[in-house]
Amino acid sequence: MNIINSLKKSVKNYNIRKDPFKYFRLIKENILYPGSFMFDFVVIGVQKAGTSALDKYLRDHTKLAMPIWKEISYFNNDKGFINNNLPNPRAFYRIKNRMKMYGEITPCYIYSPYAVERMKKHNPQMKIIVMLRNPIDRAFSQYNMETWRNWEKRSFLECIMKEIEEIKAGTKKYHMVRSYVHRGMYVEQIERVLKSFPNEQVLFLKYEDFRKDQKSSLQHIYHFLGVNEIPFNQEKTANKISYSSKMGEPEKDILRNFFLPTILEVEKRLSWDCSDWKE
Repeated sequence: MNIINSLKKSVKNYNIRKDPFKYFRLIKENILYPGSFMFDFVVIGVQKAGTSALDKYLRDHTKLAMPIWKEISYFNNDKGFINNNLPNPRAFYRIKNRMKMYGEITPCYIYSPYAVERMKKHNPQMKIIVMLRNPIDRAFSQYNMETWRNWEKRSFLECIMKEIEEIKAGTKKYHMVRSYVHRGMYVEQIERVLKSFPNEQVLFLKYEDFRKDQKSSLQHIYHFLGVNEIPFNQEKTANKISYSSKMGEPEKDILRNFFLPTILEVEKRLSWDCSDWKE
């Protein structure tokens, strides 16, 4: 009966004529792998902070199971949660072996107002990994990504001035693309994570340290996850985009002044030295 109820719940809102392959995949997943499924760990951010390179490393570990693709966006699927119409998480994995730790990387989760709370309800024992990057460099990196995608036509100066104006006026809203400054306001995001998960289940990493010494950072991550270390062969990179120009000094000064309170608070909360973020 539990299998039947799970099957009905997973497929009730799918139109078989519109998407027959997805329909039958959901049936297969629920029949072959009935019962509950829980993610063991998730890397939740931040965007433009080395998470694609980290994803490549984690896929090499035999004790870890990663989804078919990076960024499955399960916990920020607002429509799916509202309509109680989420896919079976097993469908994202080729290997169905509970001897492995199941994880995923979606760097937008930490920015989402609801994803972290949903993760806690899904598995209160889940381990969380967060990579934080200098918010000034992160903003410019995201801007270059969006212009490369042709999703952004404004100048970087225009973007950050408009966003800072909205933030100060209290009118800035959650936005997946136009969030160059907003995503860098780490204090609220850190508080959201630590409100839902105890300190021992959360690992905060500094992107600049990861980039400088990937081997040591990976050893730290493996220890946190409770899996053995594996040989480190060579550094991995991903999603490198050539910038059309360097960040101008006026833009850098504006962001440096805006983010200074955030950087000081991050240093305090995480006991970090972020002097390089203030340069």
